[in-house]
Amino acid sequence: MYSVLDILGLLAGALAFAVVFLLPGIALAHIANVFDIRRLQTARIYVLGLIIGYAVLPVVDSLLCRSLGLGAALICNLALAGYGLRIAWLKGLPRPDRFALIACGIWLALLTAAWVDVDTGQGLYPSLLMLDIVKHAATVRALVETGGAPPLDPFFMREDPAGYYYFYYVLSALAERLCAGWIDSRAAVGSQVFWTGIATVGLVALVFEKAGFRGRPRLPLMLALMLAAGLQILPILGMGMLGQLWMGQINWWSDQVTSWPLSLLWVPHHVACLVACWAGFLLLAEVVERRAARRQPHDAVAVVLAGLAFASAAGLSIWVTCGAVAAIGLWIGALAIERRWSDVLAIGAAGLVGLVVAAPYLADLVHHRAYGSSPIALTVRVFPFTDMFFADGMARYVARFAVLPINYVLELGVFLVGSYLFWWHRQSMIEKPTEVARLLALSAIAGLVLATFVKSTIVNNDLGWRAILFTQLAALLWTVAVLCRDPVPATFRLRLQQASPMLVLTLVLGYAGVVYDLVALRAFHPLGLRGEPGMLRNSQIDRELRGAYAWLTANTDRHLVVQHNPDAERALGYGLYGRARVGVSDRHNARLFGAPGADVAQRLAQVIPVFAIPMPAAEARRRLTRNRVDTVVVTASDPVWRDQTSWVWTVPALYATAHVRVLSVRETTNATAAYGR
Repeated sequence: MYSVLDILGLLAGALAFAVVFLLPGIALAHIANVFDIRRLQTARIYVLGLIIGYAVLPVVDSLLCRSLGLGAALICNLALAGYGLRIAWLKGLPRPDRFALIACGIWLALLTAAWVDVDTGQGLYPSLLMLDIVKHAATVRALVETGGAPPLDPFFMREDPAGYYYFYYVLSALAERLCAGWIDSRAAVGSQVFWTGIATVGLVALVFEKAGFRGRPRLPLMLALMLAAGLQILPILGMGMLGQLWMGQINWWSDQVTSWPLSLLWVPHHVACLVACWAGFLLLAEVVERRAARRQPHDAVAVVLAGLAFASAAGLSIWVTCGAVAAIGLWIGALAIERRWSDVLAIGAAGLVGLVVAAPYLADLVHHRAYGSSPIALTVRVFPFTDMFFADGMARYVARFAVLPINYVLELGVFLVGSYLFWWHRQSMIEKPTEVARLLALSAIAGLVLATFVKSTIVNNDLGWRAILFTQLAALLWTVAVLCRDPVPATFRLRLQQASPMLVLTLVLGYAGVVYDLVALRAFHPLGLRGEPGMLRNSQIDRELRGAYAWLTANTDRHLVVQHNPDAERALGYGLYGRARVGVSDRHNARLFGAPGADVAQRLAQVIPVFAIPMPAAEARRRLTRNRVDTVVVTASDPVWRDQTSWVWTVPALYATAHVRVLSVRETTNATAAYGR
């Protein structure tokens, strides 16, 4: 039952997202005539629409949502969608070729298999992606429930808006609002992931074309390379066979360099940010090249669009945007050395536009986060096999630095081999030098430096893990160029037969890593994989929990605060299935949107004992009402469940199954305006 609902929700969401995003993107690209789209009569208009959509719509929709509400943003997008549909109709509704359609179908099937809950009727088996889907879904839910942006913190009950990058989720919220309750927040995010994947492939093809590399790669070749990971499967096999420690994902062994398919599934907002950044890069590169060719400049539209792209990027992922800022800094430096001051001014103008447009969001990021320390710190990239021999300090950093080559061989694999071959034979790889090719190299350097020597300190090292996407994109394109330097068309198999044996070997190992990851998403529990809290699941409890949250949604006021055990090993139902706010989510996510660490610790200390030790109902109610909780969800996995004299059993249940009880905290429940602005 639940599996069918999830699949139907994904399909409906994909159609809705085409309306609120793809068609408006086509309209914007046509209005600005980006990349000469007005002359196109092919299905390429859809790809350009997605790319320009990620350049413009995240910031525009978020500003509309902020000032006028989610409904106003939806009306704006629907108006643009009407214009976009007219453009596509006048162009004859171009149809993608058969391979592209098959590839899209396979991607949708893969996304469905990785995303939905498997319901057997007796138990529920969520994907390992639940560890991150809970964040995505809870943020979208907060936007839909409030109808405005920025969202209130979905993980910690407070009045401040979230100090977090939320632009990606505004787009998902528009799709959910359009469907008017027919899809949930998980389906809304999943449907956007589908279109983000297509936008990413389109960006790869567009950047390759603009970079001036020799050869014209076919879509099957690019997709075949994008499906590979690095050589992380080797340390995973070593840790598993020698230490009996099998990780849930191959990137969990150290600092992450995630393959393209798994990046899209786990962190689609970071990949969308890469698309937005590169949209801005490509627009500015055209400005620079037009001026170099002394053509009549028409730069104002391109500069403004680039500025909007950088503003969108900041709200999609501030960490990936840091990589873009570093790359632009290097580019400006190179242009300044060449004394191309007008180009420097054009790039600076785009940056200024982006800064001004993103200013409200950046102010939120500063004012609504409790920074206990600097969010960014210096480091040397982690290497666990040397860290075990040295305590934290200079010796550990020296050891990490010494093994950086080995570290990146394992992380990049086939793409490091391809990059080496590209630069060794670069004269035969480049048809003509372009600004895009230079930007590709500079962004690769910027991403590599940030990933190696800088880290973010907020929960995870997302700066180091995501800034390297720029390096991954460059390495991917250089590897494609190596396989495409022969201008004679050839199949992927024939090109591999002609390629370096080392490239073929690392490619095969890269495929093995992605297969491991995809299998682990569904089979992590029976295989006994480890690496993150919450991987030990009880399928009966998970199924009954989903039913309990569905009952709460249908039968209670969504303004009530519903609390689960925040000390459970990643209780995730509140975000995956619930609609109401929580007092505090858990030790991990509660600080994610900027809540003060001391406040989180204090609330955890108040709430956890309610689920951990027997106490009178009056004491439990006192603790919970002090923290604005109206309703609690207790499961058989909570310690207090086992004591039949505890308050869990003396208070009448609003809803009960064999392993789940929903209880009212108050004698007479009064609504708390949890989602009131």
